[in-house]
Amino acid sequence: MTTAPRDPMFFRFHNFVNDLQDELLTFQDTDVMIVFDKSGSMTLPNGTGSDNRLNSAKNAARLFADLLRDSSNNRVGLISFSTAAAPSPELPLTIASSAPAAMNTALTSVNAGGATSIGGGLRAAVTALNASSNPNKAILLLTDGVENTAPMIAEVQGRAPNQLRDTHLCAVGFGTPGSLDGPKLRDLAERQGGAYRADADPLTLNKYFVECFADIFDTFVGKDPIGVLRAGAHASAPTVHVASSDTEVVFVLSWEQNLPKGALRLAVTTPTGVPLNLNDANVESRFGATYHIVRVKLPYGTQRDGRWTARAVRPLRSFLNGFAPGAFKTPAIGTAIVGQQLAQLCEPGACNRVLYYEDFTFNLMHGANDVAYYQALLAAKLGRHLGTVERVSDPKRFAAALAEGRYDLIVSSTTTAEGRQPYDDVLSKLACAERGPKLIVTDLRKEGNESLLRCLGAQATSERDFDVMKGDGQVLTGSVGLSMPGHAGMGGAHTHGAFSAAYKSTGAAGSSVAALSPGGGAAILARTVTSPNVPITDQRFFIESLASGSARVRPHTYISPNYTGERLHPTFHIPEIYIPVGGFDKVTARVEVTRPLQSQSEVLARTGSQEVGKREGDTLNVRQTADLRANPKQSSGFLKTETLTFPLNDDGKDGDTSAGDRYWEVALPPEVSRFDGEYTLHAYFTICQGTLCFEREAQHTVVVDAKPDPRASKVERVQTPNTGPGLATVRYTPLNAEGLPWAPTASPCCALKAVRA
Repeated sequence: MTTAPRDPMFFRFHNFVNDLQDELLTFQDTDVMIVFDKSGSMTLPNGTGSDNRLNSAKNAARLFADLLRDSSNNRVGLISFSTAAAPSPELPLTIASSAPAAMNTALTSVNAGGATSIGGGLRAAVTALNASSNPNKAILLLTDGVENTAPMIAEVQGRAPNQLRDTHLCAVGFGTPGSLDGPKLRDLAERQGGAYRADADPLTLNKYFVECFADIFDTFVGKDPIGVLRAGAHASAPTVHVASSDTEVVFVLSWEQNLPKGALRLAVTTPTGVPLNLNDANVESRFGATYHIVRVKLPYGTQRDGRWTARAVRPLRSFLNGFAPGAFKTPAIGTAIVGQQLAQLCEPGACNRVLYYEDFTFNLMHGANDVAYYQALLAAKLGRHLGTVERVSDPKRFAAALAEGRYDLIVSSTTTAEGRQPYDDVLSKLACAERGPKLIVTDLRKEGNESLLRCLGAQATSERDFDVMKGDGQVLTGSVGLSMPGHAGMGGAHTHGAFSAAYKSTGAAGSSVAALSPGGGAAILARTVTSPNVPITDQRFFIESLASGSARVRPHTYISPNYTGERLHPTFHIPEIYIPVGGFDKVTARVEVTRPLQSQSEVLARTGSQEVGKREGDTLNVRQTADLRANPKQSSGFLKTETLTFPLNDDGKDGDTSAGDRYWEVALPPEVSRFDGEYTLHAYFTICQGTLCFEREAQHTVVVDAKPDPRASKVERVQTPNTGPGLATVRYTPLNAEGLPWAPTASPCCALKAVRA
């Protein structure tokens, strides 16, 4: 039997061999050189105007170095380029455990200025990698512009010793579509087995560096939503990573504005709802000015498969809960809610000494198996997230213990008592203080607790004994059922006092309502730490989950180049090495296509710019100059876009070229690519094996070039001297269907050619 290159069997076998080779390399020790653009155009504003491109790119490089696993033999280096590459790497290849500090030091010497020689930077990286010992070699290229100085990219592509050969390369364009040579960078990355990503937004730049890390190493993207943490919220909605035979999980939180350490951080809980101990030997936790990384080696204790949850949280002082600890219809849900509160309140080492007061003594006498506070504290202590836990049930002993001031966290539940209590004054004083122990408080009294509630940012309401509360994702998501606690064999239900109560937020600084009662009252109220040095404002962020184990999804280039009016063909692939014997039980996939709603070339042509520009010694071509004139802030949202969603399939239909070949595809309608510019293809996969379903994501950037309209474009015969006998000079001016130039040009003609008359 023979096969031809277009035969599906040949195609599948050929790609299987390529996949096997590529993926096996990712398991080996790797040396990565970051090739870092420091040309003059890097002084231009980043996509938000909060800083320049250079400083934003430095933050991304620091993030990449911090992503390396401490215990690995992987190494990272950095070489910058402008008119030429730096004489030697600012950061020689450095082992993972030393890389973060060394990268930070190296970046202090990188300053912007000069022209752009991308080929020069790549050649210097090849020289460094040729001298390295690790078997797998890779390059992360960052550039914000168009090469204008030799050596060029084409000169380093090939098989010679001073060329790229099989070096894996991930390319990131940090700029607007008009400032980048997207087609050339995409071609470079994909020829070297990687992918191209581009955006002018500094937060997205961090995200793309994380994705390049996943592209280079044996790590892949589980989830990566981008959102906004509002000023009135203390925590984000959860990012859930469902682990399935994973050997590790990494959560990366990144935000837009530089913040001091701890002003924003990750709170992670395990599949059983226990707070992750960031000081555990199997956990790595690293902070930067715009990120927090948490890496967990699995199994973590006895836990691996299941739902790992991460949230972005601000520093917290307290939680006021409008529920009795034993009131949950499903006790495990109550334990998980309190476990989440402990994860958010207690940063590493902050809750070594815990005081726990419960006035309903039955709970303490009979095991408290259905009491959320007790079970959550016990699990957190066993998980070493908390230190010692001292329990008291006598109000006078509680008051005396509070007065001693020895505790980092106070958990207090008053559900049966009424009127003033011996501990009210001291507990209220602690609640009102800006510093001191953190608090989790349930207080369901009708009176006597006014001062305490006020210090916790609340007032009592008449709404009591409601049987459901609804969360917005900060602590819990969706509705949770409540009921009067009952205890078989002990005279029936607990009949003293209420089992739930709603509060009204006073609007005090730092207050955040995390769950609502049916009547719209606060069922959970949080208070953040307020500081004049760190104002609480809206903060854009993302949480990306990375995993090592099963079901890696990779983008695949179906066709290149792409032109307006032609079908785009998003294609994503699960390599055979990541598919279990017998395959997955079910895979569903979709792709979100973010496309421009304006022609990039037309917008630039309308500026009328026909000159080149200069920026700190860097030459900006006509297109870049027009782009800067049209979009002086270099905003990432300058061109209008929309996002469309299409199903991906592997059943041989709707554009899928071969059923069952592990390539999920779709052929898009031609009108999708109506406008030239950058198109982001973001795939979302839900993969099921038995009863466990988990998610994977992948994305890349496709550049669609303008295709001149032959009916509108002009072909003119022009008079020029010395053409020669029998020859005429023809000028060709490409125009779009509306008769407009499809790009700014330095002269009125785009092509002159002598032809036979």
